[in-house]
Amino acid sequence: RLSASQRLIFSFFAPIIYEAAKRETMPDKKKKKKYPAICPHGSLEKVFDDVYVVMGSYKMMPAARIGLTMTIVKRGDSDLTVINSMRVSPDVEDEIKKLGTIKNVVRICANHGSSDEYYIDTYGATYYDLPNADVKGATVTPKADKELPELPFSDGKVVMIKDMKYPEAVVWIPDGGGTLV
Repeated sequence: RLSASQRLIFSFFAPIIYEAAKRETMPDKKKKKKYPAICPHGSLEKVFDDVYVVMGSYKMMPAARIGLTMTIVKRGDSDLTVINSMRVSPDVEDEIKKLGTIKNVVRICANHGSSDEYYIDTYGATYYDLPNADVKGATVTPKADKELPELPFSDGKVVMIKDMKYPEAVVWIPDGGGTLV
């Protein structure tokens, strides 16, 4: 038999324990996916007609940051391709949406791509990835819809960088007399 204080404690904690057990055994279908956090970044900058960049950084470990550059290529009236995606603030994302519709996401380095899934899920974008990018130690990303060297626009070229530990590539586009991404 429980004492009055034990019953009080039990009545307080029982609903909490029940809810915790329910969460563990019954997945919440309303839970949203977790995407990488928005990293510090600048504004959307126009480099050439139809080529834009957002520069930012990612904290690797204490006192170590690496630079990030997301490139947006516009083709046609409104088709946008994001190369080397990164999460940006809602304000910058709204600026990008004013340029057109994000139709494609391209990953050109096996150690990049942690934000790709956000753009694929949010905009229904087609995903272009490196061949053999699922090597141990590479960033885990969604399954590719298409594989490089195929690009979503016909006036660009992909150059695969050989003899690297992880697959990498660069993209050449004719804009500005020739631009290497």
